[in-house]
Amino acid sequence: MISGGVTSLRNSTKKNIRRTLENELGNSVDIFPDDKAKLLMVPQTVSRRDVVLENQNLLRELNVWKAKSTNVNKIIDQTSHIRSIIKQDMTVTPWPFHPSDVKDSGYITLPDQLEQLLVGLLTGNPDTKTQTQKITALVQSFSQDIIYAVTGGQHKTPKHILLTYAVKTLTGNTELIQTLNKLGHGVSYSQLEENNIALCLQKLATASNQRVVLPASIKPHVFTNLAWDNIDRLEETLTGKGTSHRVNGIVVQANLYGPHPSRNDLPHIEKLKQRSVTIEDQGLEVYVAGARVGPQPLPTREHCIQETKEAALLARKKPIVWALARQIDPENQTIPSWTGFNISTRDQESISQDIVGYLPTINSPATELSTVFEILS
Repeated sequence: MISGGVTSLRNSTKKNIRRTLENELGNSVDIFPDDKAKLLMVPQTVSRRDVVLENQNLLRELNVWKAKSTNVNKIIDQTSHIRSIIKQDMTVTPWPFHPSDVKDSGYITLPDQLEQLLVGLLTGNPDTKTQTQKITALVQSFSQDIIYAVTGGQHKTPKHILLTYAVKTLTGNTELIQTLNKLGHGVSYSQLEENNIALCLQKLATASNQRVVLPASIKPHVFTNLAWDNIDRLEETLTGKGTSHRVNGIVVQANLYGPHPSRNDLPHIEKLKQRSVTIEDQGLEVYVAGARVGPQPLPTREHCIQETKEAALLARKKPIVWALARQIDPENQTIPSWTGFNISTRDQESISQDIVGYLPTINSPATELSTVFEILS
């Protein structure tokens, strides 16, 4: 009727159309209103059997969609609950953060619901007590990515801090670090540089009255080993002069048990997004060679000499025993070499990892007396 030019219909016109159809088609159609007063026209050729079968199929599909809707609602409720737990238990990472602060597994606590969800996805069984070591590692990794993403990076997990430091140490590739950050697996390179500068400023503020800035892990009144070595960089110059000559040092201490100083007492550093620091190079003290001066005698020298004699005697006995044992049957040798012999004789010794720290670089050649004097001082 619209194509025929009729733009509006009156109620009387609609009644006339229905009457005309009923007069024309007769009993071959059945016209009746639905629950919303809309007219339905059904041919008499539609059997009751077809209507019942189609109704059953529609009811079956409706039940399936209701079940799906219920499962979706359950998933939405569970995810909202886990998200609220993560946001509620979120602790803002202190600034600046040190890699040693997050190396312990107790730094982060995984919500039980999140752990059960990931274990169920990976194994089909949400029981966290029967999971393997591989599943545990995957759950730790995935859960830290979820926590980092849900908190918008405010809660920096051990994975996101240590992975970025490891990639920078192993490759030095900033593009790889940025790619991992975009995928949600680590902090950005700019955050890493800002944190390093903040740690540097914090250390300088802590050791403002010290002649040498020592690592925080180094303790006073503990026997300490120092090692220095030149690390020259021979840049390509026309004359061969003007190259960089530096000396690097490391400090090694035994890891002692006991209370350690807290990092909460360190100076507060504002988060200014600073990525560089300027330090004035005061140079080394000029050393003038004079008369040789030896070390002062120790107060308990006799006791030290006695311990040294015993250690030297034991050190002389061990190679003699090893050499004699090697001569028993040289053709069918069963005694290991010198290194293997020492390993086999000390395999029952308890070994603990030492603490290694890096000392400030001395920007001078290692062959100068001023550099040697600085190292000794």
